[in-house]
Amino acid sequence: MKPIVLTMISSGIRIRSWDYLKWKHIIPLKDKSNNNVIAAKITVFDTKNNKEYFSFITPEAYYSLKGWINLYINFILKVIQMFFLKILTILNAKIIIY
Repeated sequence: MKPIVLTMISSGIRIRSWDYLKWKHIIPLKDKSNNNVIAAKITVFDTKNNKEYFSFITPEAYYSLKGWINLYINFILKVIQMFFLKILTILNAKIIIY
């Protein structure tokens, strides 16, 4: 919930714009001297006018979104790992039976 609220408040995007938003549309802008994220450019699809535009989000919103994406990726990887372990277990059981 926090990543959504922070992104919507700092960028001003509409709820329907989330349907078209992908991680590749969020580009961090870094400080050249210390490489810290100072903002992020976000490309948004305007559902009202059917046009793309860009906006900016705060570093806090960017890091919050990045943390959520990392959590999601780790969850998906664990699900895939459990799926393949289950398949290997079933295959080994069938090999032993034959």
